[in-house]
Amino acid sequence: RSNTNGTSSIRHEFFPITYRAAPYEVGFWTKPHFRCDGKVDAWVMTYVSPFFGLDSLRTKLEFRGVTTVDVPLSFLELNQCPMPYSVPNAFKNTARCDYLSTK
Repeated sequence: RSNTNGTSSIRHEFFPITYRAAPYEVGFWTKPHFRCDGKVDAWVMTYVSPFFGLDSLRTKLEFRGVTTVDVPLSFLELNQCPMPYSVPNAFKNTARCDYLSTK
């Protein structure tokens, strides 16, 4: 996508076919999982986002598929601090340190 709103069409390698990228909020992050396919072999989180193209009559947008990106956890800033139950964070309360002796 060429902007964060996904409003500009991006040229595809088969010109003049173009696709519209969905806004960031439409995609979602998966839970952490271990990738062991020989290419990554690490703990990753995957971002999944749909993309759209014009129908055969070129009159309306239709769903074309999804694209995924695996991000190794070592590239992310993880917050393992204690947090209330209502805070969405897959890593909260997972720190393995003594909270009374550590800052």
